Amino acid sequence: MPDAVELDLSSAHFAIAAKDWGLPDLYDFLSTGQSLWMPLLEHVGLPPELRFKKVVKSGSYGVVYGAGERRIISDMQAEHEALTGSQMPAEQASRLLTHPLIRETLEGRTRELESIREAIRDRGYVLDCFGKQISRGKNGFGHANERDFSRSILAQLNQARELRLMEPLLELAEAESRKARPNWRIVLWQHDGVSIRATRRTEKVIEQIQLICRLRRTDDYPTHLHG
Repeated sequence: MPDAVELDLSSAHFAIAAKDWGLPDLYDFLSTGQSLWMPLLEHVGLPPELRFKKVVKSGSYGVVYGAGERRIISDMQAEHEALTGSQMPAEQASRLLTHPLIRETLEGRTRELESIREAIRDRGYVLDCFGKQISRGKNGFGHANERDFSRSILAQLNQARELRLMEPLLELAEAESRKARPNWRIVLWQHDGVSIRATRRTEKVIEQIQLICRLRRTDDYPTHLHG
């Protein structure tokens, strides 16, 4: 978006999985402030260029949000083809799933999905981070769709957590909008990030937003707001 600056939470979906699913290796890695994208690109055998981040990122979303192996691979292939005009071999894409931190994430996901299924069987719902009940819904929760529905619930839990992590920024934006002459405003919402437009000294405004949001956060999720 012209004249807009993007701010998003670094590796938000991995940070949520690391904390909520109890993944010590992933948590420790992200807590150092390092980016996971370059190690994943190297492991998959893609050039260490920022533009190829989209390829491994598409697969990583599937890992965290419950996609099966075939879907993860096909998403990566589609992103690679859109980027380069050529399709990535399935064998190469599947290397993502063998990275130690991705393996840890997949194991944690399996435990989390089973925990969701048990909760649904026992009491009919799970609670997200806002205390909202997520239940069986209209689809029911029989043997035929139990697996798919647990993945849907997992995605909803993760999305709620993303929103919770973005709350300091949203509260700050609301307070800014009440000023007679706001210095910035959100022009596009992107789940774990936003595009903002500043009316003065964009770089200084971004620094202030990042600082205030960091001070207002009370959680220990290994992610931070960056532009």
